[in-house]
Amino acid sequence: MRKSISTLCGLRAVAIFLVVVAMLVIASGMVLASCSGAPATNPTISSPQQKVTETLGPVESAPSDPSTPITVRLILSKVPQLNELVDLTFIVSSVLDAPNTTATILLPDGAVLVDGDLEWAGDLAANELQILKASFKFITEGNWTIEGKALRPLDNGDVWGDAAYIYLHVSEETSHLGFPTEPPPPSSDAETVPSPAETPGPVESAPSDPSTPITARLILSKVPQLNELVDLTFIVSSVLDAPGTTTTILLSDGAILVDGDLEWAGDLAANEPQTLRASFKFVTEGNWTIEARALRPLDNGDVWGDVAYIYLHVSEEVSHIGFSTEPPPHSSDKEAPLPTPVNPSP
Repeated sequence: MRKSISTLCGLRAVAIFLVVVAMLVIASGMVLASCSGAPATNPTISSPQQKVTETLGPVESAPSDPSTPITVRLILSKVPQLNELVDLTFIVSSVLDAPNTTATILLPDGAVLVDGDLEWAGDLAANELQILKASFKFITEGNWTIEGKALRPLDNGDVWGDAAYIYLHVSEETSHLGFPTEPPPPSSDAETVPSPAETPGPVESAPSDPSTPITARLILSKVPQLNELVDLTFIVSSVLDAPGTTTTILLSDGAILVDGDLEWAGDLAANEPQTLRASFKFVTEGNWTIEARALRPLDNGDVWGDVAYIYLHVSEEVSHIGFSTEPPPHSSDKEAPLPTPVNPSP
């Protein structure tokens, strides 16, 4: 009798053990299932060579500061890889009626239109949007600029207008906002690739397409590292006499002036450039914009002017043209920030 009782107790213990094991197996399966169903975080770029399969989007041109009633915006659905279809929206508006306005999207040589419209002409009513939509793809790798502009000529010879730009580097492996400064990988018989610390220069703002006689250019002697002194030149010119012109260089919050001038005011003679020179350094890491503008008010309330921009990412280790999309260290669970695209129009 005692033997049978002990046998029953043993069987009972075995049964309890099997139940516990089964519960553990079920629980672990539920954990695995919940992990497999968890939403994926956005990919991060750990190095310039890393392949990115999910590109950022949407991308919008930087807000402009127009000197006329017309404003424009470019919106790209994503940063495309090579041969990847992407949608582009160009939005034109005016705070005043603007008859005989023309709106144009200028795709770069490395892109082909697949569907949609790149031009519109008509009467733009005040506070009513005119929208152009197009689908296209890049068929050639490289640094490319997408431009959208709207112009309305006035009876006195002046022009209302605005322009928007999106700057992209497109390749088969990695596409991103801004233009890269990394040299191509060396071949076996090529010279050693320069260190990232050897920054390129000079760097010039993108050529603008001003709707007034005044044009502005920014030239940076090099892409500086953190706390490295760099020279900046701002050149303003006009095809017509422009009395009462003011020119201003706006350094970003992360920079300090070391020497030179950031402002000038006076009579700008036709075809005689006015030059401002300054030396400065970045004292804080980050994405920074250098801006320079020239403005000349007219008696009728309009303004001649142009604006130039240079966009930089500055750090102690590697600085480059354009904004960095890499998240700060130890933030892999956060989405990568989307930088503001460049826009050299006023």
